[in-house]
Amino acid sequence: MIKFKRAAAMLKFAPTLSLAFVFALTNACRQSGPPADESAAPPRQLTEFEQDLNYARKGQFTHVYVFARKDGQKFQPEDNAYLKANSPEQTNMWIATEQGRRVIAGTNFDFTPEHVAALEQRFTIEDFTSK
Repeated sequence: MIKFKRAAAMLKFAPTLSLAFVFALTNACRQSGPPADESAAPPRQLTEFEQDLNYARKGQFTHVYVFARKDGQKFQPEDNAYLKANSPEQTNMWIATEQGRRVIAGTNFDFTPEHVAALEQRFTIEDFTSK
């Protein structure tokens, strides 16, 4: 009878002991230190160019090109006229960025080799279509 009472008393504490054991195991595997969201660095602020390029990409254009003057100076009205005159008529997005030093073009039409040859005489051209 005494053995039976001891076994019955142990059964009362078994769920409590089991929970304590599981709790100890799960907490033992945790890393010490600050929570992940506190230690994460704040996101880097995008530059004006990156913001404008993302805007053009979200337009889902087939082609995205970036033009800059070869001397690195700001675009002048005659540069803009030359750029548009030597691009497909259907180019439907033009974004001046970096204080007018670069122009982003978004289009669903191909620039012909003639367009590219004429534009390369005056500008550097970067193709951001698949970047």
